[in-house]
Amino acid sequence: MYLGIDMHGTLIGEDERVPDKCVGPLIAALDALRPKLRIWLCTGNDLGFVNRKIQRELLERFDGYVLETGCVLSDKLSETVLVPEETVRLIKDLRAKLEGMKLPQVYKFARRLATISLFTRYGLSPADFRVVVQERVGELGVADAVQVVYSSVAVDIIPKGYNKYTGIEKAAGGEEVVAIADSMNDLDFLRNADYTFLPANASPEAKRILAGEGRELRPLCELTRMQKRVIAQSSRPCTWGVVEILEWLREKA
Repeated sequence: MYLGIDMHGTLIGEDERVPDKCVGPLIAALDALRPKLRIWLCTGNDLGFVNRKIQRELLERFDGYVLETGCVLSDKLSETVLVPEETVRLIKDLRAKLEGMKLPQVYKFARRLATISLFTRYGLSPADFRVVVQERVGELGVADAVQVVYSSVAVDIIPKGYNKYTGIEKAAGGEEVVAIADSMNDLDFLRNADYTFLPANASPEAKRILAGEGRELRPLCELTRMQKRVIAQSSRPCTWGVVEILEWLREKA
């Protein structure tokens, strides 16, 4: 069984760092699960960002990384692009055109190999900016080739058919997948995983969509076993919520 843990809004909060007081409990919870599960970090970011933001002693507990929302896999040392070269060329051309527009909402374009991440300026809503980006993508004639999603900090443009679930599915090779994630850019990850868990701060919009698709949302404390089609939500947000879920999985997985 493979466990994928999202990064922004799940493993780390707005300060983009695992709080020091959470490191010890998180290490203990991960170590307890390692005999049972292969543990992967799943993020829209690249390898350099992961290495800068997550403490080394925590990264040692992961078996690998799904990067760039499922478009890149990493053995923690190198990055392997899963997207065909022709699609990568399309993405790079689209990025150049968007950069040329000098969109005022963009703080920066992050370094990416197969996707585009437009980090929004402080105080602006990535959800609102996503609408603007979707319009520009349509004007440039590539709406059928990409999907535009957003997190708490950025709008991401991803080749269609790729997401965090397809990335970890590639690594898992047919084994069951457990997802811990929070955001709209995790939607395919959450809906397709065999077992789904949310921190308390999970996106209300993502929860509404999943509920509309027939998924049952229940507090983690009410569950006595792992259940497919049930979305279990912890009582605490972000990192502490992940610790709560991991400790529950230690007993139930």
